[in-house]
Amino acid sequence: MEKGLKQKLIKRIAPTVLTALILPVMLLICVPLDIFGNNLSEFSFAVKDFLPMALLLTFAFGAVIFAALFFLPEKAYKISCAVIIAIAFMSFIQGTFMNGNMNSLAGDNLESNGPTVAWKVINVFIWLLVIAGAVTLALIKDKYGIIPLIAVVVCIVILITQLISTVFVIISNDKVLMTRMERIEAEGGNAEKILTTDNLTDISSSKNILYFCVDRFDEFYAETVYEESPELFDSLVGFTWFQDHIANYGHTYPAVATMLTGKKYDPELTRNENLTAAYSDEHNKGIKMLADKGYKINLFTQYFYSFTYAGELPEYVTNVVEQKDIKAVNPFMLSIFLAEMGLYRCAPIALKPYLSVTSVDCNTCMHSVAINDSEEYITEMGFVSDKVESAPFTTIEDKMFSFIHLDGCHSLSERAKDSEVIDAVEENFEIINAYLTELKNRGIYDDTTIIITGDHSTPINNRTALEDVSLTAMFFKPAGSADTPLKISKAQTSHDNIWATIMDSESIDVGIDYGKSLYEINENETQVREYEWHTWVPASLDVYRYKITGSGRDMKNWKETSHRSFDYFLMD
Repeated sequence: MEKGLKQKLIKRIAPTVLTALILPVMLLICVPLDIFGNNLSEFSFAVKDFLPMALLLTFAFGAVIFAALFFLPEKAYKISCAVIIAIAFMSFIQGTFMNGNMNSLAGDNLESNGPTVAWKVINVFIWLLVIAGAVTLALIKDKYGIIPLIAVVVCIVILITQLISTVFVIISNDKVLMTRMERIEAEGGNAEKILTTDNLTDISSSKNILYFCVDRFDEFYAETVYEESPELFDSLVGFTWFQDHIANYGHTYPAVATMLTGKKYDPELTRNENLTAAYSDEHNKGIKMLADKGYKINLFTQYFYSFTYAGELPEYVTNVVEQKDIKAVNPFMLSIFLAEMGLYRCAPIALKPYLSVTSVDCNTCMHSVAINDSEEYITEMGFVSDKVESAPFTTIEDKMFSFIHLDGCHSLSERAKDSEVIDAVEENFEIINAYLTELKNRGIYDDTTIIITGDHSTPINNRTALEDVSLTAMFFKPAGSADTPLKISKAQTSHDNIWATIMDSESIDVGIDYGKSLYEINENETQVREYEWHTWVPASLDVYRYKITGSGRDMKNWKETSHRSFDYFLMD
């Protein structure tokens, strides 16, 4: 290596290290710590759960950036460093001064009325202007090395400012370094309650209602499986497959709460208000009616989407237990989610809607244990499969209703390959068939009411009105139907018909009109059904309502009846 080139590379080391670390330090450490420290009540984890991994990722990404920069030709090196420093500078300015009235948790919302188009354009223009200016400066001949010195100073000032802010957050709040359980105790609160795996493999010797909710179980997924691997449905003896079935909503929230209680979503209310109302005695016409008739109620689903706090669920939900401890099960993804929150805060306003960031994503990286040492239920397939395989099925005397939420189709989209669809559905049915086999072996399959459906179908898009039909798979086996092969029905049904069918199957009369059951609808009968679609746009919530008259398989029958926009957003 020539002596001059060697000296030039040696001079590059310090500024390249600084340039390579500035963005990783900001996005992986400083901004996440600031968000965490100022929003402790939103998070169930502690600093120790993500900071070691964040430090490791910071150095890893820094090393990659350093390697990419260090051996570049002089001109490319200057331009690349200028762009990185300009982005870091604008990220700092954006996050500190240019976001308007973002709410308390950076990444959850923008100002209540949303930024104007003019401000979005101006915001992007400022970014481009600063980046272009930095590149121009980098290309200017600078005999005295003033421009590189300015770049180094800018980097140091940004890093020092960010680090001072982070240190201030830590020293000004004595709870920042505590665990979630320690924070609750310090605040004089009671330990939180969680939905556990208790009773997951219990089966009643008298009356069973098993309600399997396969997340995103699109009708066309089921039909793909039936066409390619029909043997997967061989176990569905006594079932009817309703192939023109419509769920109430397009996303897990508010679909699951409505499936359990019958309470319809009110867009005028917040998520917490909707979920609290759904399980109240005033509105709950589903599981409460069964509880009143002596059924033991088990709910196996996840918080946030299906309920807000397990401690606020009705007391008759039997698998609610006080929390003892919480641990990080995926520090890597926790750090990535927090970095995404940092990116959301620092990104130009026009890009923010394309970043999906919530505190619940971070909290899913944690796992709680109850005081009886049972674990918190999560819908992740490997977790549920392990629990079902490892815990022996137990017969109990009480009548029982179990709602079992499985996440097995949620990763699929309308572009999923047939083989991916078959694998996902098969994974769900391995769990479902474990229950069906056990019921058959114990001689109580005939008398069991079983529902297999989805909370919603595949979201065709999350930002505009529906572009195609939205059908959700529905399989129902009423009590007393066991020896008949799987039937297929083209009746025009919806989730609104499920509770009437459950009550008919169980011969329960509660004095409430639940409407028509699935089996009361003739295949040749034209039905009018309703569907509500919510967009996923961080700055707002758009609610589209549809009336479907006739076959739901024809988009011509889907008529938009209303479209309302709200200044907050909904999370799937």
